[in-house]
Amino acid sequence: MARGADVKSKSKIFIVDDETTNIELAASILKDDYNIIPITSGERVFKSLEKHQAELILLDINMPGMNGYEVIEKLKEDPATQKIPIIFLTGLSDHDAIIKGFELGAQDYIVKPFNRAELKARVENHLEIFQLNNSLQEKVDEQTLNLQDKYEKLKVAKLEAEQASIAKSEFISNMNHEIKTPMNAIIGFNQLAMQTSGLPKEVQGYLQGIKTAADNLMGIIHNTLSFSEILQNKCVVKNDLFYIDKILDSIVEVFEPKVSVKGLKLLIEREEVHNCYLGDIELLQKLLHNLVDNAVKFTHAGTVRCRVYENNGRVHFEIIDTGIGISQENIDSLFQAFQQGDGSSKREFGGIGLGLNLSKQLTELMDGSLEVQSELQKGSSFTLSLPLQAVACEESYESKYLHMLEQEEVSTTTQVQSVETVDVDLEVLFAELKKCVDQLSRGESIDDDFERIQDDLQAIASYEEISKIQNYLEIFEYESAEENLRALLVENGAL
Repeated sequence: MARGADVKSKSKIFIVDDETTNIELAASILKDDYNIIPITSGERVFKSLEKHQAELILLDINMPGMNGYEVIEKLKEDPATQKIPIIFLTGLSDHDAIIKGFELGAQDYIVKPFNRAELKARVENHLEIFQLNNSLQEKVDEQTLNLQDKYEKLKVAKLEAEQASIAKSEFISNMNHEIKTPMNAIIGFNQLAMQTSGLPKEVQGYLQGIKTAADNLMGIIHNTLSFSEILQNKCVVKNDLFYIDKILDSIVEVFEPKVSVKGLKLLIEREEVHNCYLGDIELLQKLLHNLVDNAVKFTHAGTVRCRVYENNGRVHFEIIDTGIGISQENIDSLFQAFQQGDGSSKREFGGIGLGLNLSKQLTELMDGSLEVQSELQKGSSFTLSLPLQAVACEESYESKYLHMLEQEEVSTTTQVQSVETVDVDLEVLFAELKKCVDQLSRGESIDDDFERIQDDLQAIASYEEISKIQNYLEIFEYESAEENLRALLVENGAL
């Protein structure tokens, strides 16, 4: 009875009946265990509720003025009283009254005259249910407040994390731009050094090592910059005309020297595809270079094959290698940032584990898919599928029109270069021009060097401060070449 005693000690019961004898009878049965509030009319129920908080109401149906049904309806309309349990009092044969009482929201009924044991049992059961519901509601409200508090804290934490991520991405982007400045100088001057005639083979090997390391570092810088741009939602997909052969030629140009050093074969298989498509050549080239670079890195012997074909309205680029392969357990995490198979792969092959994650994100930006199949010690196959739109192109890949397109691409790209980077490019360029002056003084041809200088110039030709270089090169003639070049170097303080 401990539980019942606890219920009774806290409970306040309204007994509502226009006949005082019924109130007195019910009160005599319950008064020892509960606080009884006698009420003789329906109207007085609501006045009593202003002073007392009822936990259960015994309610007669047939009363003059406001009857029991009207009392129930009004109680159920008010959120403050709608949960108070109601036991209505009725006659033994009044079945219609019982049904209507339940329909209006009463919890139970008791037939008059009262049975002492039945009245006490029903009252105690409904009070216990009411108090359990209240206790449960209090816990729910408490948990709701806790959850709301946690939700607000999570919102603040999420905002702080997003701001920190943006700050981190901007820092990474700025750092990479700063690193690119001296790297351009290293690559440029190393290129000049490699062109110096009469170098011992040992020195040539050193310079080639510098070139390889610098190229690898520039690859990491470019991947990190692209990763940072994606994190900041700054990567925009363009829709320009490009030639499929330009993509394939770029793969050969960049990776043929690398596969040759490793004793591998690079195979390009161009099946039935159109010549021209609309898409983002810069992103596509970056994506394919990442995949091919990954294949070359993890292949010790055999071939790296790039196959391009059309199927079901999509262009598919398949990069197949005969490398070390990937275990099935590592394939699931292969495209996560900073993942690279297992720890031993990272130690042996280097890299920061961004290449494949970047490839996956670039693929999704271009509404494509990237799938991988692999078997340990046999090789891997990465298939990139893109919804590229084929377009008709009258001129060939080698045409002057394509050269104009490339010039536009270069102009767009170089607008984001920093002034510091341009200064370094100019310094390298002037060093090459000096070399041309020396060659001309000795009566040597400068065709190859001049062609390279023109290519270098394209990378910085959008800057106003070097427009004078363009002017000199436009009037370039062999009979006045040395004079023009010397004047150019003098004007720019390089001679």
